[in-house]
Amino acid sequence: MIVGWIGALLMGLVLGLMGAGGSIISVPVFVYLFGVPATKATGYSLFVVGFAAWIGAWRYHREKLLQYKTGLIFAIPAIIGVYTSRRFIVPSLPEIVLSSPMITKDQFILVVFSMLVLASSIKMIRSTSHTLSEAKKTHPAWLAPQGLFVGIISGFVGAGGGFLIIPALVFWGGLEMKKAVGTSLMIIALQSSIGFLGELQVNPHMNWKLLLTFCSIALIGLWIGIQKSQTVSQETLKKYFGYFLLVIALWIVGKEVLFT
Repeated sequence: MIVGWIGALLMGLVLGLMGAGGSIISVPVFVYLFGVPATKATGYSLFVVGFAAWIGAWRYHREKLLQYKTGLIFAIPAIIGVYTSRRFIVPSLPEIVLSSPMITKDQFILVVFSMLVLASSIKMIRSTSHTLSEAKKTHPAWLAPQGLFVGIISGFVGAGGGFLIIPALVFWGGLEMKKAVGTSLMIIALQSSIGFLGELQVNPHMNWKLLLTFCSIALIGLWIGIQKSQTVSQETLKKYFGYFLLVIALWIVGKEVLFT
């Protein structure tokens, strides 16, 4: 249990330092340290990520770094996607997804989640601070379909999707990085909240004590991360975190597929 609370602190710390990556830690913590089934853990993650994103978005709002028009073009279809995913797609999956080899619903969700973590880790290891900042295209028509896609994926695996949202806002929305990060937090807060409401309609019995305690501890980590983010090299941090994610992704695949 203590290790789980340390995981909650780490989740908040990462979110405060990088503005993303919260769900990548919260889902494995819920599943492997608190014993929550993967289907429910991804719903719990939406609550935790949404809670933290609202706080982060408020901070960026105070600094006037939210681009509401661009954010809503992305957020509205994302909200539709995440609600559809949690309310209809996830509940419709059979308990046994594959019979030979046998893969359960929870295993399938974790494997899809690990693939997303793997893609995120490679992106972080390879990326540089100039990769996104050099992009100045503006094609807002592409934001809506990408929002729908991100919403569906986010609802399925319980992720905020910041590593997908930020590049879209920069490349197609033409936002500078600081505004893209702040606007991304607003989108994550909205879609995670609606996704969790969809989850509540399917699974109304939540462990609120676990959720609220997790959020309270994560909030401490978030505050520490925000304070430290001004002094830590973001490039170095992203690379080390990328390798950390790579280990998590490979471990989940190994545990759920190779060594079951």
